[in-house]
Amino acid sequence: MEAFNLGSMLIQIVNLAIVLFVLKKALFDPYLKLVEKTETEQKEIAAVHETVERIRKEAEKEATTLVSDAHKKAFEMREHAAKNAQKNADDIVAQAEEQARIIRERAEGEIHALEQTFAKRMKDGVMTAAVELNKKLLGQSNTARRDFMKAHLEDVVK
Repeated sequence: MEAFNLGSMLIQIVNLAIVLFVLKKALFDPYLKLVEKTETEQKEIAAVHETVERIRKEAEKEATTLVSDAHKKAFEMREHAAKNAQKNADDIVAQAEEQARIIRERAEGEIHALEQTFAKRMKDGVMTAAVELNKKLLGQSNTARRDFMKAHLEDVVK
């Protein structure tokens, strides 16, 4: 075997250095750049995913709040409508009662007026009949009898 050849070893070291340099430039650097790029993209995707998830949760919360507010608003509107309907019904009943009271008072006034008219007619009729009967029975003058009957008829009718 040949002894250790320094020239050959130097060529081998230079060859190894060239191979390592070419591997580094052609294979390792692009591979490391690809790995770094992939990691960066994965981090960006994770950040976007977190942002999307956060936005989705906020949207769900906002949607829930909007639906809840809509339900509350609808309930309030229904309650308001029911109160207005009840108030309107109460107003209509009050108006009807007021009209009934007015009609009743008017009818009572008309009945009272008719009673007075009837009483006056009855008084006049009774007085006329009494005067005529008295005239036939007693034969006195009309005026004296009429005055006498008016005076005593008032006491009897009351």
